[in-house]
Amino acid sequence: MLGVLLGGLILSLLLVYRHRTKKAAENPRGLPFPPGPKPLPLLGNTLQIPITGSWHLYTKWQKTYGDIVRFKLFGQSVVILNSYEAANDLLHQRANFQDRIRYEMTGELMGWINTVPFVKYGSRWRRHRKIMHSALHSGAVGKFNPAQHRFALEYLNDLLDAPEDFIKSLRLMAAKVIMHSVYKVEVKNAENEYVTLAETAIKQINDTIPSGAFLVNFFPFLCKIPSWFPGAGFQHIAAEGKKTVEEMSNKPLEYVKRRMAEGIAEPSESFASMALENYRYDGAEDDIKCVSATLYTAGADTTVSALKTFILAMALFPEVQKKAQAEIDRVVGNGRLPTFEDREGLPYIGCVIKEVLRWRVVLPLGVGHSTHSSDYYAGYYFPRDTLVHPNVWAMTRDEKMYPDPEKFWPERFEGRDKDKDIVDPHMYAFGFGRRICPGMHFARATMYITIVSLLTAFDITKAVDEQGREITPDGSDDGCIINHVNPFKCKIKPRSPRAVELIKKGVEGLR
Repeated sequence: MLGVLLGGLILSLLLVYRHRTKKAAENPRGLPFPPGPKPLPLLGNTLQIPITGSWHLYTKWQKTYGDIVRFKLFGQSVVILNSYEAANDLLHQRANFQDRIRYEMTGELMGWINTVPFVKYGSRWRRHRKIMHSALHSGAVGKFNPAQHRFALEYLNDLLDAPEDFIKSLRLMAAKVIMHSVYKVEVKNAENEYVTLAETAIKQINDTIPSGAFLVNFFPFLCKIPSWFPGAGFQHIAAEGKKTVEEMSNKPLEYVKRRMAEGIAEPSESFASMALENYRYDGAEDDIKCVSATLYTAGADTTVSALKTFILAMALFPEVQKKAQAEIDRVVGNGRLPTFEDREGLPYIGCVIKEVLRWRVVLPLGVGHSTHSSDYYAGYYFPRDTLVHPNVWAMTRDEKMYPDPEKFWPERFEGRDKDKDIVDPHMYAFGFGRRICPGMHFARATMYITIVSLLTAFDITKAVDEQGREITPDGSDDGCIINHVNPFKCKIKPRSPRAVELIKKGVEGLR
């Protein structure tokens, strides 16, 4: 009996020694993990993390633990970077932080794994980047300007007919821009099958990707459980998601291929047709399918988020609207609607766009990066496969850079292009490092022409109730991955009869 106990003790000591030796080999400097809340056994900090709006909690933790905070979701190590300096140093400067973790539910089971936001850092990712950059870099993206201008004009016309439906019409406009640019698909109404597919896909991502939403994200072996097994309801959800991904990836690309085969399509008429014409290596079509689906899904929803924020800001901060309109009136006049050629002469509009991206950032936690191998920074140890999120929301609330951060104040950016004390929101709103959004120039162009057109033609004010009292929107957000301000009411009316005339004349010219 004594021999058995002694043997068990020796075995236990050997296991402890092996564990400590392994940890020492992985962390030879012996540096500590970043600070953070104390985890529970097995569960880690999972019960503390809300499914939606977790960036608000992380911003509070910044005051307690600092700019770099670590916690655990079950066995997954997670690090939050609450400052721009830390995010820039790690996510922009270091190749080791460019990988992605596996999202078992959203990526593996639902089929998003090879799309741009989820694909692992490697050869496939490099091919995707090359395809996207060739058509979307700053010197090439101008080819999409005519479509962006056209659909912004159609949006103005929709507002003349039904200003109360400004969000519904905005979603339609964003879908038109994306579908026409990516596939040359003409979207006529919000019930278009491609539009509903994209909106379904975004909802499914919002429902499945948040931390702690599904245990399968932390216990990959659950992927093998059949759908009929008790507790495997996630398999049914995943199957529905996979069907959506397959349809939205295949259907519009098949449409492009048919047009090309029939000789109807010009090779340069859309992103997809250009890519199919220019890339013919083995597996190219699958890469193009994944890249196009990413643009199609995320492009419209992120644009809608930013433009809803703009409309809310104009209703809440009329002095900004008046100043922006005065600049447009001075540069453009009242004899025409603005164009892309006016952009350089409208610096205050540029500041408004920057403030839109800061005030209610579209992706408050960016997209998570992952460490490819163990690393060190600021005296802390980062294990391999650590999930690293930039808390962009906290960066936008940094009072040293942005005094009175809840105020929508574009003047904070005026004449400060080279000022190191303030960070241009374009530096974080579209991601970091090699994972930065390749569609950023396209998105900024859509924002510009929509915003400048709206300000030229319409006044945006608070709505009033039946007693004539102003209704002030609370400006809260929905807490989703792609963050939207919650639904709100406002009043949108033409600035003048001349504005109505210009819109009608412009729409007539499209026919």
